[in-house]
Amino acid sequence: MKIIRILVKLYFLLLLNNTDVFAEPSQNYFSISLATEAQESMGLEITSLTTSILQNEIPSFATRVNLTPLLKQRSNYFAQLANVQVKQLQIKQTQAEIKRLKILTNKQAVSSRKLLTKKSQLAIYLAEIKASKNKLRSLSNQFTAQWGGTLNNWFLSENEPHFQQIKQFKQHIYITYLPANILLAPEHIFLHPNNFREQAKKAQLISSTPNDTSSHQVANAFYYLAEPLSTPRNRVKSWIPSSSQGKTGIIIPQSALVWRLGQSFVYLQVDDEVFKRVKITKKIRINSHNYFIQHPLQANDRLVILGAQTLLSEEFRGQIPAEDDDDDD
Repeated sequence: MKIIRILVKLYFLLLLNNTDVFAEPSQNYFSISLATEAQESMGLEITSLTTSILQNEIPSFATRVNLTPLLKQRSNYFAQLANVQVKQLQIKQTQAEIKRLKILTNKQAVSSRKLLTKKSQLAIYLAEIKASKNKLRSLSNQFTAQWGGTLNNWFLSENEPHFQQIKQFKQHIYITYLPANILLAPEHIFLHPNNFREQAKKAQLISSTPNDTSSHQVANAFYYLAEPLSTPRNRVKSWIPSSSQGKTGIIIPQSALVWRLGQSFVYLQVDDEVFKRVKITKKIRINSHNYFIQHPLQANDRLVILGAQTLLSEEFRGQIPAEDDDDDD
């Protein structure tokens, strides 16, 4: 039997000398040599890695804003605005009539009583328009106190583009509840109705909600979503970027990972025809297609992103079977 095992060893040594693949273990990784022609036939795809920052996020929730109160306040505001505009026309017409009556009165063509009557009417219109403007200002102040200055500009302006989009249900407004450790509302957050971070859509900050010290509410913020969510739920999941410094590392595709004996590895190209298999001990899944890794990969490493499984097969195909030292027959 020993003679047979020796012959088997010699056979595999001769086979290795005639192949394009050679695997060699080292202290931290295994290396494999692969001729350029063999790489092309395997369809290997290699990319140079770049540094990425994984932003820390805090999970929270958001609720869709009911637009009915805003639209009602807008309607009241524009009704009062129309009233002011009518009063302005009445004042302008009365002033012109007074000017005409003054000329006629000087020529003694009409009674001075008509002029006095028009002046009295003008005084009434001026008082009414002052009251109407005060009410208009009050409506605007109430809107701002409840919804903030930005939404005031959106809803109480004639041709504001954002309002036109909201009116046509092309943009939705959400109020997001910010954790206590976030002092300033971030410029954007991510929303999804079913807690799928990968499919979440970016919502842009409108403004923080007006302060209400009497209610002792947690700080909140309004956000608008240009593209409606697939499910029209009132309460959705939100992810809020943290102001704390993010993690620096490398993002790799899932296709770059290979598995052996419950451990994960990647292949790096260290020379034109030499690859090394590197063990990955810690990784963070950021979506169904990518992982974030801080160690041991570095920027400018050349990572095999397609064909890594083939390299793993080739590496172990070339190994010599281990000898059974207990078999003495």
